Formats: sequence, structure tokens, C-alpha cells
Amino acid sequence: MAELYDKGEYADMTITIPANSSFARGLVLGCAADSNKLLPFATPEAEDGYASSPEYVLVKNDGIKNDTGSPVDIVAKVLVTGKVNAYGLCFAKVSDTIETAGLLTKLKNNGIVANRVENYVEENK
Repeated sequence: MAELYDKGEYADMTITIPANSSFARGLVLGCAADSNKLLPFATPEAEDGYASSPEYVLVKNDGIKNDTGSPVDIVAKVLVTGKVNAYGLCFAKVSDTIETAGLLTKLKNNGIVANRVENYVEENK
């Protein structure tokens, strides 16, 4: 996977992680419909445990992990507004990619510009 090269405004936010799961740096997240917690973004219409709108990107260097047998809430750093390398993004479902219809536009509308640059140079950080 390509480097994320994130730059912008960050916040520590609560992310709900399912049992025995891990989320990698670059995971696209969205708000849960019924709380102020973040969930992984997924298409088509979000199922339980997924957000329907891409709004944030997990930027914690080593990702986050839940080794327990039940869901847990973990506070971690996310990109709120700014820019990233689109090729550094990752998704909860294999069917979602940066080519998913409207994804990059929705991210941009929510304040995150995802540039398609495979060989991002240091000066763009």
C-alpha cells in the first residue's frame, strides 16, 4: 500500500472497533447514525456496523486493534480536514476502492482532498 502523506487538521475521536478486529492507518471512517462515534465507511448503503458517508481518515501510525471478544470504543487520531494520497487510503470492505463511484468527491465535500499520486514527493506533505 502507498504512503498516506496526510496533512491538515486532526482530532482525537472515538472509534468503535468490532470484536477481534484491527483498523489500519488510512482507513476511511464516517459517523455512526445513532451516536458521535466513528465507524468504518462502506458501500452500498451502510449495514449495521458501517457508516454510509466517508468523512474522516484514521491516521494513527500503527492503526488500532481490538483483541477482545466484544466491540470496544478507542480514541484515536483522525484527519478531519486536509489532504491525503488517495492510494494510501484503505477500506473495511474489499468491494470499496478509490474508484468507488463518488467516493473521492464525497471525501472532498467533507473537507478531505485525496490526490491520486502514486509517487508522492516529500514537498507535497
